[in-house]
Amino acid sequence: MRTLFLATVIFFYSFPSLAQDKTVDKKFIFATVFLTGATMLDVESTFAALDNCNHTCKEGNPVMRPLLNSGRPAVYVVEGAVDVGLMAWSYKMKKDGNKLWWLFPVVVGVTHAVAGGINMRFVF
Repeated sequence: MRTLFLATVIFFYSFPSLAQDKTVDKKFIFATVFLTGATMLDVESTFAALDNCNHTCKEGNPVMRPLLNSGRPAVYVVEGAVDVGLMAWSYKMKKDGNKLWWLFPVVVGVTHAVAGGINMRFVF
């Protein structure tokens, strides 16, 4: 979990060409880290809640429900691919000068954070 978070930060800091075009700035990195962190909170709290409820809880998202039986790696691959696609789209929007480039990563991140908070009710 920490590895994914650190890899995201290192990825954006390790490419000088991304830093030179001024598209990847502190705001873009913050949006990316927020989205990644909220996604990890959602995934880990989902598995923790499912473990603690003795199989009486179920995943509320019908798209992700079948993946839970495949385990954490499958869920992280799907969620990570969605996050990467979303950030690539956000990057393109920012590079094209769209002022709302941050909206979708923040909305999806808040959605993951709320879902993680709801999951935490079943963990403690």
